Amino acid sequence: MRISLGCIAISVLIDACHREQPTPNSIVTCAPPLTACGDVCVDARYDPDHCGGCDQACPTLPNASRACSNGSCGLGACASGFADCNAKVQDGCEVNIDSDSLHCGACDTVCGLPSGASVCNAGQCEIASCSPNTADCNGNPSDGCESDLLHDSSHCGQCGTGCSSGRFCVSGQCSIAPPIDSSLMGYWNFDDPGPVTKDASSNGNHGEAYNVTQVDGKIGQAYRFSGSGCVGIPNSSSLQLIGQNQLTMMAWVKFSGACRADRGVILNKEATYEMGAECHTANFQQALQFGDQRWSWNGNNPLASNEWQL
Repeated sequence: MRISLGCIAISVLIDACHREQPTPNSIVTCAPPLTACGDVCVDARYDPDHCGGCDQACPTLPNASRACSNGSCGLGACASGFADCNAKVQDGCEVNIDSDSLHCGACDTVCGLPSGASVCNAGQCEIASCSPNTADCNGNPSDGCESDLLHDSSHCGQCGTGCSSGRFCVSGQCSIAPPIDSSLMGYWNFDDPGPVTKDASSNGNHGEAYNVTQVDGKIGQAYRFSGSGCVGIPNSSSLQLIGQNQLTMMAWVKFSGACRADRGVILNKEATYEMGAECHTANFQQALQFGDQRWSWNGNNPLASNEWQL
């Protein structure tokens, strides 16, 4: 009995080791929708090695996997960090979206930041450099180099350098003087010892000082006027304001002595406008006169003597 069992076991082992394999001429039958290609069954609708028919292999494409869809070769999944941005199958996933500034992180996402040069790094737009006198002070690359270091009172000259209350950022320096802009008809700072008094605006309305003494002022230097002292400025087209209904005049002024005269003229354009100080109820007060020869003054804000006022 033991011998008989041993022979059966040996017989099974021999059969398993000598099972016949299909020959090249074997007929393989595949269930639809599969197709027999040689001795294997394939789905020619989706098989990239047999796309649309046996042995019709889809080509290898740059940075992409091969794909077969409904029997036609197409573009498969893009490799990490790449994308197909031109919709052309033949060049695969042609764009490196980790570093391409025109397709940063995704197709057609352009890195173009204000006031600076940008770069695409790991799919994110970053600031490469800022234009002169600008900086990224808020640390947010989406708005680029947003700070104007020449005029930003919160970041004057460099990030984080703020000007104190009442001061302006002028050319990157905190100053008590307001910035000069293109709308000014004239800006005279009296820093010239005379006789020429230069106009710091772009209009070049330079004048000539008569009977003045240069002294320390609120901002830089100042002129002390006494008696017939004045600064004469030639007429120009930029000073022609007839017909205008808005005019702003500003001056740092310090009155010395008691209020004696009727009024003191600070700025005068004959038959057009005039600014001065009215001596009213023993106090200096702001006064304006226009082409109608009538003066008006602010009686609610008396001007103090011997101190600078704007």
